[in-house]
This record gives sequence, structure tokens and C-alpha cells, in this order.
Amino acid sequence: MFLLPTLLAIIFVQFYPMFYGLILSFTNQTLLRVQTVQFTLSNYQKMFKEPQFQYSLWLQFSFIFIALPLELVIGFFVALLLDKPFRVFKVVRALLMLPVFVLPVLSGLTWRLMLQPKYGVLARAFETLALGPSAWLADTRYAYIAILLQDIWRMWPFMFLLICAGLTSLPQELRESARLDGASFFSETVYIIIPCLKPVLSMAILLRMIDALRIFSEVYVMTYGGPSNATMLLSLYIHKQGFEFGNISYASAMGTVLLFLALPLAYVAVKKSLKV
Repeated sequence: MFLLPTLLAIIFVQFYPMFYGLILSFTNQTLLRVQTVQFTLSNYQKMFKEPQFQYSLWLQFSFIFIALPLELVIGFFVALLLDKPFRVFKVVRALLMLPVFVLPVLSGLTWRLMLQPKYGVLARAFETLALGPSAWLADTRYAYIAILLQDIWRMWPFMFLLICAGLTSLPQELRESARLDGASFFSETVYIIIPCLKPVLSMAILLRMIDALRIFSEVYVMTYGGPSNATMLLSLYIHKQGFEFGNISYASAMGTVLLFLALPLAYVAVKKSLKV
């Protein structure tokens, strides 16, 4: 009885929209036209034949497999660098966490302004250093790189935070014994730190993969999928189909596919968190 209000809230907020979207994906409903509801599989048949859906799905997974390893590597090595008991390092660790607390929309707007061709700081710097055109967000070759850089800047401190927490829980006796035996920094990292941090690293990767599957706000305000669909990630394509073209059932079908892609990752993450 004590749990009943919470369970009702979860059912209403989480499960009802999820199941409604699943049912909607098997109908012919549109957002702006009322018509007789007919159950059909055409949305799923159309989806897997449509080149734009396949391209958006490829962009989504490319985003994950490029951004996540870079965020993990940066977070890991910065955490090792600042794994010292000095008070100044504690202050630096706190300051490095600031990008994580920036709202995705605000982060996207900030990077859009910094990449503005005429006044943007980054745009002028890239042009001066001959690192591409001044208008990165208007170039199909560089717009995707821009959203990757934005995500890496905002989310590598998340990896850094989890790895720092893992380092503080490591048995110091192992590391001290290795140092006394003459182990180098590389050997200590490879044979002691990484094996001990495997649960933390796997949890960090899983959580970021789930989050990266539904990235939307920052890309929406930076490029809205442009130019020429160069940054049309699946989450943006779902939004465009549902609310710009009015194909709400088709958008629900794509959202259902995205949901079932995320569910196994969420299941593994929950199981690992229970073990930890």
C-alpha cells in the first residue's frame, strides 16, 4: 500500500506512454488528419526499406562508437593524472565537472555561437589554423565533427567522475606493493588499475550508450539535422517525421525500434549495478 502511489505514477508516466506508442506504431494515424484507425505493419516495412532511416541509424551508432571511446580515454587518463591527495587537485577535479552540469540545450547553443562564422571564437581559430572552413555547421564534412566535439566536451567529465570514484575505492595495498616491486606506471595501470576498474568502466560505458542513443537537444539547436541531413541522427529523424511531417505512427515505429535497442543495454546496466 505504501508503494502504490509510486507504482501508479510510474505506470502513468512511463509505461502508459510506452505502450501507447507501441500500439500507435501498428496503426495508420497521422498528427493532423483524423481518420479511421487501421492496424497495419506498413510502418515497419517502410522503415527498413527507407534509405534515410538506415542512414540516420548509421549516424546514431557512428556517434556512439566515436564519441564514447574518446570520452572514456580522456576521462580515464585525466582521472589518473589527478589521482593525487593534494588539495589543489580536489579543486581542479571539481572544476572539471562543470560541463556535465550544463544543460544540453545551453551547451548546443554555446557551441553554435562559438562556431558562428563571423563572430565565433572557435570558427575564427579553426580558420586561422587552417582546420577547415569558418562555417563548420554549414559544411556537410564538418557539421558531424562539430556535434561530436560538443558531446565529447560536455560528457567526458561524466566518465572522469565515475573513474575517480572507482580509483578512490581501489585497494591501495596492491598499488603500493607494485611500486615497491619496481612496477612502472604503465605496468601498474595495465595489470592493476584497469582490471580492478572493469566493473566501473563497463557501467560507465553502458550508461553513456543509453544516453547517447537518445541524444537530441544539443544537435537540434546546433544543426537540426543539417546541412543536407549530415547530422540527422535517428532521434532527430523521429522528431521530424512525427511533428514536422505529421507521420506520428511512422515516428512511433522508429521510436519503438530505438526503445528495443536501448532495453538490452538498460537491463545489463541494472544487473551490473545490483552486483556492485
